[in-house]
Amino acid sequence: MLGRLGVAATMIAVLVAISPGAVGHGSASAAVGGSAPATGAGFVTDAVSLPAGVQGVPLPSDQAVSITVALAYPHPAALDAFLAAVEDPSSPDYRHFLTAAQFEAAFAPSSGTASSVAATLASAGGRAVTVAADRLSVSAVLPAHAVDALFGVTLESETGSANAEYTAVGTPSLPAGWATRVAGVDGLSNAPNARWSPELAAGPLERAAPVASADQFAIDNATGQQWYVGSDFTNSFDVVDLFPSTSGHVANATFPTGEAVATLLASGYNQSLNQNTPPWDPLVIRTYLNTTLNASWVNVSMAAPLVGVPVTISGITPPLPGSFGSVNDSTLDEFENSLDLEMAGSLAPGAGLYNFYFAGSLLATTSSDADVAAFFDQDLASALAYDYGNQSLGVVTCSFGVTDLNDSLWNEEIQQAAAMGVTIVAASGDQGNAPNAVSGRSDGQWPIWPATASFNTSGATAVGGVSIGLAGGSAGWFNGTDLSIGYDFNSTGLSQLETWWDTSGGSGAYAGSEGGVSTVFPEPYWQFHSAAQPPIVNATERQGASTIGRAVPDVAFPANSTIAFVVADAQNNVYFTVLEGTSIAAPAFAGLLADEIAVAHHDFGYLDPELYRIGSYFGANPGPASAFLDVTVGGNYVFSAAPGWDPTTGWGVPLGTALYAADANPAIRDYLYTGPTPGLPAAAAPAAVPWTEIYIVFGVGITVAIVLVILVGRPNRTATVPPPPPFGATMAPPPPTSDLDHVSPAPGSGATFLCPYCGSPRPAEPVRCPKCGAL
Repeated sequence: MLGRLGVAATMIAVLVAISPGAVGHGSASAAVGGSAPATGAGFVTDAVSLPAGVQGVPLPSDQAVSITVALAYPHPAALDAFLAAVEDPSSPDYRHFLTAAQFEAAFAPSSGTASSVAATLASAGGRAVTVAADRLSVSAVLPAHAVDALFGVTLESETGSANAEYTAVGTPSLPAGWATRVAGVDGLSNAPNARWSPELAAGPLERAAPVASADQFAIDNATGQQWYVGSDFTNSFDVVDLFPSTSGHVANATFPTGEAVATLLASGYNQSLNQNTPPWDPLVIRTYLNTTLNASWVNVSMAAPLVGVPVTISGITPPLPGSFGSVNDSTLDEFENSLDLEMAGSLAPGAGLYNFYFAGSLLATTSSDADVAAFFDQDLASALAYDYGNQSLGVVTCSFGVTDLNDSLWNEEIQQAAAMGVTIVAASGDQGNAPNAVSGRSDGQWPIWPATASFNTSGATAVGGVSIGLAGGSAGWFNGTDLSIGYDFNSTGLSQLETWWDTSGGSGAYAGSEGGVSTVFPEPYWQFHSAAQPPIVNATERQGASTIGRAVPDVAFPANSTIAFVVADAQNNVYFTVLEGTSIAAPAFAGLLADEIAVAHHDFGYLDPELYRIGSYFGANPGPASAFLDVTVGGNYVFSAAPGWDPTTGWGVPLGTALYAADANPAIRDYLYTGPTPGLPAAAAPAAVPWTEIYIVFGVGITVAIVLVILVGRPNRTATVPPPPPFGATMAPPPPTSDLDHVSPAPGSGATFLCPYCGSPRPAEPVRCPKCGAL
């Protein structure tokens, strides 16, 4: 728990994917081949088995249980076809996205279906029965005996005592009439998984006493370490060139004043008082932006909406943003929310910042990943349904994560986002692929959800982390008492760029950019058909995975030594902390995307397929115009940075103007990779291993005429005008040491793939099948 404010010393924290433990939602069989998950043919639950040898005891019959029912899309094939068309550059419907109202009219479950499910829950004794705004889910709080009767199970725990951790025993079934209407049910288990919460170095927060100055970055006088603010990253990665200036860097330069960026999390919570607290303090966010942005951007930024949207779950509505008064937040969600908004606002001055959050008490009192995923489902649903007025939602950023799982409702929400042109961005995680014992966390070594939740036509762009250093001196400083920071007008470039990997806390506290392949989500076609495929094969073997899965991250952004303002006291003194993690990278990249949308005059929707086409183009045609600053130095506990795509930083750091230029050039944006690419890591040659050892199954792709009308997309938006420039850095630790338990590739192992068209073994790269000739 945080102590009283106002004491000296700086707190260093690793904040990232707010990461609870590991209960899956079942297999990802519905998603084989990277296709959108099937609905209507069955349903997925979060029920798990009791520990071996445990004799379960039924819960008290009146114990309150929160249930969320994910409703199935009534026309899944039509939705798949629409998403394929809206994301296909060769289609006349390319980027003709739908509004939320158009999507609901065309694809959402009917009001009758939602009402019928709600009525069933209410008649079973449910309270707080709520139909989501997008009609994709219905939630309620029911007594345990009603859950047993509705789903044909018995909720049992080891003790049977009230509020015990439980799971459903038996094979769940659906009430009459629900069979084709329901995709999944959450709440049949709250089985425990060790939760990870942000770890803080000893010491309280330090008061931020900003001194107006033109600073390149701040230096901790005691250690010499460079510290950054969000606006430092704009000059470092050419983002400033997308803003208006006297030199006119790009023809359409503008501020993203018509764009909205949504962040997802929970409110604060005081455990000792059992009291939900505000998610963040508006004074803190405004002070950060006012202090660290270029003075000519400040009016644009201060006029932009800064909105907290509480999301009611199980009848609990968290408080609005505001002062914390004398009540501290035990969860540190206020840190995360403040960081997300400050990073997005720094990279996208003038964009509306909207935070969707459920009650922190829900997050603090569950031990189930499945529960946590269900809470974030509701955050995302609220963000997609919200009325942003004269702004338009282009990006949703998620700085949270749990052990890889398959969540039915999230899978449906990301399809809606793709149809609406909304890009989902997710932090790739901070465990650095280190074992739990070495990281002090409990996510396991491999990629986390929702960064992994990706299919052929919907999903998240996973953002990893880099450590940077900036050349030149700094006028900014921290002397142990006062912090002097401001905006830098004189960028002198990067002195360092490598994978973010931090061993300074010693074994038990390692942290770094997370990557590798999912064991839940299969590899989407756009990764298979890309220059990333050879290193993905190598990463799969090094990870020791038995199948090729969705590989992360896709891109990376700075994740080290970043100053965030987090709380204010009764005298309006603002306090700061210095953070590291992909929770910096994800919202900062989301801000960059808002800039790209404003300048390009179009939304991106599901961005991953385009990123991999662009990455493959520059893999085959390397040069200074690349949209990504390739990261080839450093590594984490298992993987190393390398030319092209790698499992620590993806394609590298996106560059503002170069990414804009690549998107505007059809030869790059629509590039068809036919591989292999010279200079990139080659796929491992198959060895004397059964070809079934590592295999992948692909969806065959759907060629359909779209049955639904409503292909009236959101029109291309005209950008608004406004004014100009920013800049950032720190050193990353060395790669893993050999005395720890690393994962090594199996000696002589190789990967053989089945052709998705004829079923014959074929090379693990998108070259033509030697048997049927299919690409």
